[in-house]
Amino acid sequence: MKKITTFSTVALLFALVLTNACKKEEFSEDDAIQLINNNTMIADSMANAVFFTIKVVDASTDFSYKSASTTENLNGLGGATIIVKTHSSMDTAITGTDGSATFDNLRAGSYSVHIDVANYTSVDFIANAAVNGYFSVQIPVLSTIPANQMTVTGVVSYETDLLNTAQEVANGATVLVEPDIESFFNNVVGVSNFTYSGYTTSFTTDANGVYTATLPSDKAGKLTYDISVPTFETNQVLMLNTLNGVIANGPGNSAKTVTTRFGTSMTSATSVPVVNPVYCVFGAPTHAVNAAVLQAEIYNPKSFVSVHVNSSGRGYTDGARFTKVAPTGGSDAVFQIRTDNYGLNKVEYIDVISDGSGFANTTLNLAFQQQDPNWEVSSVSGGAITGIDRISSGSIDGRGRFLTNNPNNFSLSVAGGTNASISISGFTATDLGFRINGFNVSNGGTGYTVGDKISVSIVAANVTEAIATGHLSNSLVTNILVTNSGAGYPVNSVQPIKFSYGDATADAYIDNFGRVAQVIVLGGSPNYVALPTVTIDYDLNNKTATADVDVQDGEVKNVVNLDGGKGYDLVPTLIFYSQYATGNPEIDVDTDVTINSAPPYSVNSVTVNSSVGLISKNMSSVNGAGVISNLKSVPGGKEYRNFYLGTGVRTAGE
Repeated sequence: MKKITTFSTVALLFALVLTNACKKEEFSEDDAIQLINNNTMIADSMANAVFFTIKVVDASTDFSYKSASTTENLNGLGGATIIVKTHSSMDTAITGTDGSATFDNLRAGSYSVHIDVANYTSVDFIANAAVNGYFSVQIPVLSTIPANQMTVTGVVSYETDLLNTAQEVANGATVLVEPDIESFFNNVVGVSNFTYSGYTTSFTTDANGVYTATLPSDKAGKLTYDISVPTFETNQVLMLNTLNGVIANGPGNSAKTVTTRFGTSMTSATSVPVVNPVYCVFGAPTHAVNAAVLQAEIYNPKSFVSVHVNSSGRGYTDGARFTKVAPTGGSDAVFQIRTDNYGLNKVEYIDVISDGSGFANTTLNLAFQQQDPNWEVSSVSGGAITGIDRISSGSIDGRGRFLTNNPNNFSLSVAGGTNASISISGFTATDLGFRINGFNVSNGGTGYTVGDKISVSIVAANVTEAIATGHLSNSLVTNILVTNSGAGYPVNSVQPIKFSYGDATADAYIDNFGRVAQVIVLGGSPNYVALPTVTIDYDLNNKTATADVDVQDGEVKNVVNLDGGKGYDLVPTLIFYSQYATGNPEIDVDTDVTINSAPPYSVNSVTVNSSVGLISKNMSSVNGAGVISNLKSVPGGKEYRNFYLGTGVRTAGE
């Protein structure tokens, strides 16, 4: 705090006399005596009190930091509310047009000061007056009007999928923007513990990882900000060698999801493990093995299990049923239309009411007129129609079948005469569609005879035919035939059956001679479209070959660390699988495999001829960016600051 020395009593009284003289047209001797007495009291009090002047200035437009004196010709803010608290009192003042306010008769000591002004930051600080006399400070506040603030924007990105080369963006991450208040106020002498309030310092990234911070700024550029991303956790996908002490690569394993920490304080990333993105599997050895020969039997009823609506059409009646006639030997399938609730009666989905059997064709007939009607005039009186009846033929009852019962969708006419007026009396729902119950004759017309035909047709302008395709059931395993019982299996044991694909399960029962006596299917699993290969999942003391796969530039280049195994009298299959993809799908790699023709009949070599490309593997670890420090504020300016947080710090997995 800067101290201003006390004026001499004479000079002060002279100034006060001049001041009062300007306020009155006549100034008498009595007035002068009274004024001298009053000013004497004031002069005495000045020596025993603190007169504290605070000037509030707009630092967003004018704050030079040349000094803290209120004599500087800076942009003062009138109308600011200042509250000064001491240990025993609280005083409030409003700044004048020059931005200043004075608190008198304060005791020397420390004061807690709070300043509020509309559209500016609020400020709190501690002022220290060690001795009595005049003290003044100049306090900067910052505009919170957007046009006077600085905008900082950028993207927060990181690596949450280590199997690709693209950076991911952080949605919902917090970005903190913290001002360096201590350095900003280091030119204001005699005060401490400054804090600003009334503005936001925490921001959140959007779905594109973008944050935008609008911040108070000062014209002199003295206020700086530190920008950081606090530590947070999210899932990261990568391949691992072990996870929680368990092997996490090889057959049956795929890419793992591990909780990982990111933030500007996590600048040293966890090491990303080197995991082979491809593994290979040799076929089982067959030397000296009298394996049982098994044959699966599958059955497919060729029934409908679901319907896919390709085009929804319009004009259908909710609940309308229709039938698909099965080929000879099968059973008919029945379907029910379900429409939307938006007024156009579009087909939303189709339920399978009866799945039928024996089908090969999956196309469904959604014509509005499923079966032609056959109605004619059955009676007349003087050429006027008095009755209409249907004509049946075999299994066709003549009523017709339709997928709509909306009268507005039908056009009716009668051949032979003129002026007849008829309408459908009602419909009945059947599995073949809505059938016509009969007709109402409101005007019999003239010139009609018995046998004149009734024409019933759909108004094409009111409807659009939908398109749908049914999906048939797959086969299930129903039995496994033992065509050769083999030999050498553990006697009186039960061995699991291995299927080349699908989810069926079965057990082989071995007799006391080590032969397969029978196989019992435990679960048929309705997901077979072709016969699976069936074997007994048992190793007759042979050893399957193993090897590692050398992947370079996204391709399989070689097979290394080959253990040829034993028991190969036939060249085994060698299949390559993706380590990271769910389900470990097969990868197309062309190889030549050779075997030794003498014991131990091992795999001798593997040559890779060609391989598919674009095989993904873990990227290397990348350290993240740290805190951005000392970013200068510029009123109305815009700064771009991105945060790339690297590969982060994993909480598990090696």
